[in-house]
Amino acid sequence: MSLTNDTIKTIVKIAFFRGLPQDLPATNNMVLLAAVASVASIVLLDVSSAFPSNLTLGLTQIAIFGAAVAIVLAIARRIERWRQTVSALFGTSCVVRCVAFLPQLLAHNIEINSDAEVLFWLAVVAVPFGIWGL
Repeated sequence: MSLTNDTIKTIVKIAFFRGLPQDLPATNNMVLLAAVASVASIVLLDVSSAFPSNLTLGLTQIAIFGAAVAIVLAIARRIERWRQTVSALFGTSCVVRCVAFLPQLLAHNIEINSDAEVLFWLAVVAVPFGIWGL
């Protein structure tokens, strides 16, 4: 399976609450592609950290999300939906990061005198995207 325009459109629809995880193919390749996209978006688009820590963060995030989704789906007796659910989760997190990149970059580069003010503006920009991601 390759990443097609239809797959990308489906992930974007899910990110904007217009689609559902079951709209994605339930394949290992889809999980892998979405996980790679999620990690790549963390590595390439996180403006506050260096590459090695971003890579570690991305890999840790997909491992924790994958395990948490498996636990929740196992409790609900829907473990067969794991591939679609994590594909949607990883794919939409990539979309949210891409949309949030420019505002976060601008907030990070504002000429401000104190670190506290920089953190404040980063939080003002990041919180809405964090809520959207949830």
